Amino acid sequence: MQLLSVPSEKLGEVWPMIAPDVQRVRRRSVEDWDEIDLAHAIMTGKAWLYVGFDPDYAGFVVLRPQPRHDGVNVHIWAAASRIGRRIEDVERIARDAGAVSMTFSSPRRGWVRRPMGFEPVQTTWRKAL
Repeated sequence: MQLLSVPSEKLGEVWPMIAPDVQRVRRRSVEDWDEIDLAHAIMTGKAWLYVGFDPDYAGFVVLRPQPRHDGVNVHIWAAASRIGRRIEDVERIARDAGAVSMTFSSPRRGWVRRPMGFEPVQTTWRKAL
């Protein structure tokens, strides 16, 4: 699979293709965001969109750079389809951007069995009011 960077001005062209996956990821996400937040962050350069092809559409990943005291962390904000199997490509993108670390959040406990080199840092608990 090939991950291609989508410039912000091309977001409107790929959005119809990724929208069903974005909505599915949003419903399962533990983070507080919606499709408008995601699109706005991509449009303003605060997040990066990559779309995978194999040779047809195979998924997407949105990365969000987060400045830290020791460099930049790249947070995997949203990802769909088979992108998780191509974590090496995502790591290369992050390294090329000067990142010193990567993070992601997931409600799925199964990541403990398949951590891909990640380690748990924190558990967040939430109660709806």
